Amino acid sequence: MIDIYFALIFLTGILLQLLAGNFGLFLPVTVLLIFYAATATGLFRGIVYSLIFGIIIDVFSGWGFPWHTFACLGAALFARFWCARQMLRPALINFFPGMIAASLPLLVLLPQTIISGDWRFLLDTWLPQFVFGLIAGAILLPVTVALLDHISERLKLPRYQDARKQLEPGDNKWHR
Repeated sequence: MIDIYFALIFLTGILLQLLAGNFGLFLPVTVLLIFYAATATGLFRGIVYSLIFGIIIDVFSGWGFPWHTFACLGAALFARFWCARQMLRPALINFFPGMIAASLPLLVLLPQTIISGDWRFLLDTWLPQFVFGLIAGAILLPVTVALLDHISERLKLPRYQDARKQLEPGDNKWHR
């Protein structure tokens, strides 16, 4: 049930992100959903979701290299780190990890942009998109946590804000 739930959420998020991309906006929906899912369900499922849905968005975005898949994997790993070391409640406190997770898709593109020497693209396109992505991530993750935790509670599925309670001392990071 949980995998079907997240598949529907991810496909909706991918559609929203691709629609925003058609208007020239970078909306980091997929990495934020990966961050949420990896926190709520564990690292293993987060990695699986990263691979599946990262590849889907890379294919539909037309990228020749799976940049978004790497960013999603980074978001899953960061979710595990954040869950083990930081507070997850209240939902509003999640603006900071939202900013970090939202920056990952553009940060993986930064080395390629610098190596190509396209400084005009870096200043005119990349930097404004990066700033917009940080702001969007800071707003969208707390909203996502509140909305999806409400739905998850009604469906009796794992919630983001209860993820820290599920961690045990000595918890194996690959199986939760």
